Amino acid sequence: MSQPGREVLRVAALLGASHLLSFSVLAQLATNPPVLTLSNSTAQHLLLAKPPPPPQPAPALPLSQSPIGFFRELLAMNPGERIQALTNRTPELRSQILAKVREYESLKAEERELRLRVT
Repeated sequence: MSQPGREVLRVAALLGASHLLSFSVLAQLATNPPVLTLSNSTAQHLLLAKPPPPPQPAPALPLSQSPIGFFRELLAMNPGERIQALTNRTPELRSQILAKVREYESLKAEERELRLRVT
C-alpha cells in the first residue's frame, strides 16, 4: 500500500477510535450520577453533624372484624348478650339486626351456613 493510503487509513482508524471512546464516556455520564464534590469546611461540617433520627414506625392499624364475623358471633349469643353487644347501635339499626338474627335462626343449620358463606 502506498504512503498516502496508509496515512488515510491511520487517520480513519484514529477517528473511529476517538468516536468509540467519546460514546463510551457519554454513556458512562448518562448512567452514572455525577460525583458531589465538597469543600473542606462542608466536609468537616457533614462529618461533625449528627445523623437524622430514624423515622418513627407507623402506628399499627386497629384490627377490624368483618361484619359477617360479628353477625356469626351474634348468632352464637343468647338474647341478653346480643342486646348488650348492640348497645352502641341506634334503636332502628338494632331492631333491623335483631330481625336478621331471628331470620337466620329460623333457617336450618346447613342453609344458614351457606347463606353466611355467600354473603
